Amino acid sequence: MSSRYWLRAMLIIALCLAIAWPASGQTCTQAIPCGGSNTGAVTLMIVGAVAAGAGLFYFLHHKPQKDQKLTQSSVVGCVQKTDEGIFLRNEKDHLTYGIIADTVDLKNGERVELSGRKFKDNNGKLRVDVDALVQDYGPCTP
Repeated sequence: MSSRYWLRAMLIIALCLAIAWPASGQTCTQAIPCGGSNTGAVTLMIVGAVAAGAGLFYFLHHKPQKDQKLTQSSVVGCVQKTDEGIFLRNEKDHLTYGIIADTVDLKNGERVELSGRKFKDNNGKLRVDVDALVQDYGPCTP
């Protein structure tokens, strides 16, 4: 789950706690008796605080699964288009990455720098899910 989800959940819990807190300037009527016990509101606030704490703990200590470890980085290398897909050999670590580039137009034989998330697919092959084309350096030199 994304951090936005957890942030929204914690904000909703905080709003519920604020609504449950009794108003200090409340007037007494027959419909709203004064001096009554607020055990329901107190219980709701305690449960909400525990839920918010548990959500925050999970958010701070949750780690992605090892087989789907994602790392944000950039790769520089020459684009190679084959029948199997688009590949790029990284100049830094000399590893070949399969490129997932839905929004970026890559040309065969171009030296480029791509920004994205590196991961291993289910078959153990290295992949890069491209976010952006950082720079196009022109044609590769042999």
